[in-house]
Amino acid sequence: NLVYDTYDGYILLFGGRTNGPYLPYTWEYNAGYWYNISSSTTPPIYNCGSIICQEGMDYDAKDKVVVYETNTYGGTEQTWLFKSGTWTQDTGAVPTARCFESLAYDVADSYVLFFGGYTGNFDDGWIFPGALSASVSPSQPGVDVGQTLTLTANVLGGAPAYTYLWSNLPGGCTPANQNAITCNP
Repeated sequence: NLVYDTYDGYILLFGGRTNGPYLPYTWEYNAGYWYNISSSTTPPIYNCGSIICQEGMDYDAKDKVVVYETNTYGGTEQTWLFKSGTWTQDTGAVPTARCFESLAYDVADSYVLFFGGYTGNFDDGWIFPGALSASVSPSQPGVDVGQTLTLTANVLGGAPAYTYLWSNLPGGCTPANQNAITCNP
């Protein structure tokens, strides 16, 4: 599996095989040279018996991470993320295990699309949106009675459209299903 890692600025190669077993190595190709950047934490490599499982890998530009999908034939599907030289296993929902799936980054909608695969011929699609995080920022640090304050919710990741539910607001604030509300205490 080979992909250009825009965040880290190099081509990333994971896995492979010589005449022996499958290899769980991570390589960086940068400025004309290959560097072995393998670590003790790495996605598993599966030999699927007489069938060689082809895993999927692509770069998620929104979350600035390489997404790698691996599985055992008829067994366990796993999602792994590579960023800044480190592999971590994603603990979110995963598709049913299969071989020969495809991954592609959807630029218009900002997610990695996982589609198809073989273990009885799948035609389903999954998206990898990254972890959901949110923060609230006021338009100013403090406000006196009679002044206007705007609260803005900043949401990253997840799968839009988002639902905004404001609670525990001071008097003069009208909650609404939108990312910014205005308060007049």
